[in-house]
Amino acid sequence: MNEAYDIPIGKTSILKHLAQLNERETILPDSIVRHRDGVYDCVESSLQSHQKNNQGVKVMKKNITKNVMLLAIGIGIGIIAGAVASSVEGGQAPQRRHINLPGKNTELPFSDAVLVGDTLYLAGKLGIDPQTNKVPDKIEKEIQLMLDGFKKTLAEAGMTMDNLVTVTIYCPDLTLYEKFNSVYRTYFGKNFPARAFIGSGPLLRGAHFEMQAIAAR
Repeated sequence: MNEAYDIPIGKTSILKHLAQLNERETILPDSIVRHRDGVYDCVESSLQSHQKNNQGVKVMKKNITKNVMLLAIGIGIGIIAGAVASSVEGGQAPQRRHINLPGKNTELPFSDAVLVGDTLYLAGKLGIDPQTNKVPDKIEKEIQLMLDGFKKTLAEAGMTMDNLVTVTIYCPDLTLYEKFNSVYRTYFGKNFPARAFIGSGPLLRGAHFEMQAIAAR
């Protein structure tokens, strides 16, 4: 007659208990022997599941740590970018100075030049005779008056013609190109500024040329 056994509750305890019984070559009840392999499989499956869960927890912890690090880096970059932006906004803007030559008509809605930092923006200028307030008959004289006006404006900003970096000339008659150049080149030293000579429609007061430019220290 088979003896009755009190088998501890819990899969780990069952596994241990069954192993001990096997070592003592104890005769197990038929029901236990019949289901012993199932118990082993159940316990083994449970252990594997537990290991997988542990691995999943480790992976989860690793991902959480990674995400926290990325979040911290993102916040750090945002703080730095904000600090830089605040520094730029809080910094002083370049000083701006409006320049007008003596005798300029104050009713005209523009300045002869605007100095921003070390850069001078010169308004378009015609070769007008200050005595007659008209364009002179001689083309060469018109060119000289226009360029002299630029020299005076540059001087107000402590610059010379050699400080010009770019020049744009508008001319309704492109046949005057060579005649313009013959006078223009005498106002510079060895190097010339960048330049565009553009054919245009009619200019104010019947002028043959209008020039504007940018200069820098």
